[in-house]
Amino acid sequence: MFPVVLTVCYSLQVSPNHKLFAVAEDFTGDEVYTIRVVDISSGQPVGKLITGSTEQIEWATDSETLFYITQDQVHRPFKV
Repeated sequence: MFPVVLTVCYSLQVSPNHKLFAVAEDFTGDEVYTIRVVDISSGQPVGKLITGSTEQIEWATDSETLFYITQDQVHRPFKV
């Protein structure tokens, strides 16, 4: 279903309605994460990739809003 890529999955969160999951992955080991959202029933990606984030992700109760923290230029948590 997905191509085999060596990554570190630091955080995986399933939406409250159990239809989607969001995963934060570090592809380089520098603790700058890429977040992707996937439809659980089809396995297909939903929306755009979110890059330059921390590993912290959390769904809102509406199952449509995903909260995440971006990083500044020196990799410090910057904004939600």
